Amino acid sequence: MRASPATPWPCKYAAITESRCGGKRQVSVFAPDLAVEVVSPDQKPDEMAAKARLYLAGGTRLVWVVWPSSGHIDVWRSGHTDGPVVTLNTRDSLNGEDVAPGFTYPVVSIFEALTPPQ
Repeated sequence: MRASPATPWPCKYAAITESRCGGKRQVSVFAPDLAVEVVSPDQKPDEMAAKARLYLAGGTRLVWVVWPSSGHIDVWRSGHTDGPVVTLNTRDSLNGEDVAPGFTYPVVSIFEALTPPQ
């Protein structure tokens, strides 16, 4: 699958900066600035790497691939398609970098929210 202006971006969560959409709330036909994929149990690392690369090829600047089964998050960044630029675990915090300046969130809190109550 190749990224193009007509490629749908069916990620679980996405963010588009206001400057890219001119302040208008509308359906987008371009890649989000930030894409978040929460990996399902049946998805494989190669498949998720291909998805991250597709987002980056389409113009997404930051991709977070959340792995609930192993408790880590792969951070992919534009200009780095060989693999994640960093892998975060529960001792780390997500950082919005220049895509969402000032945003930070503890990784452990994400996995606590994804864990169903017993």
